[in-house]
Amino acid sequence: MRESGNIPAGETLAREHLANERTLLSWMRTGMNSIGIGILLHALAGIAGGERAGEFAAFGVALVVFGAVVQLFAAARFIRYRTDLLQARMTSSGIVYLFVTVGFVLLGVAYIGYVVISAMS
Repeated sequence: MRESGNIPAGETLAREHLANERTLLSWMRTGMNSIGIGILLHALAGIAGGERAGEFAAFGVALVVFGAVVQLFAAARFIRYRTDLLQARMTSSGIVYLFVTVGFVLLGVAYIGYVVISAMS
């Protein structure tokens, strides 16, 4: 899944570093959004109460944990790419994208299952 090669001679290193920083900030924003929504869900579950509040709060906690892991992956990716840029190597890996996609799909499926089960009972 990882592609390698030399950076083309005509490319500027500054532009590559700035693109790496923008990508880091995008991933951080994704993680922060997940954390924020998780905190909101957890707080709303506490306010609403009810017999299923614990399950709803657990979903909020799962979003917070997922957001934190996304940020850790983003930082690791940023550092690896920064090192590769300084060594004039070009690398690419889709593992972070795969992790985020699978994570959000699993969280979405879990939430849909929760809603369906709640509606049936």
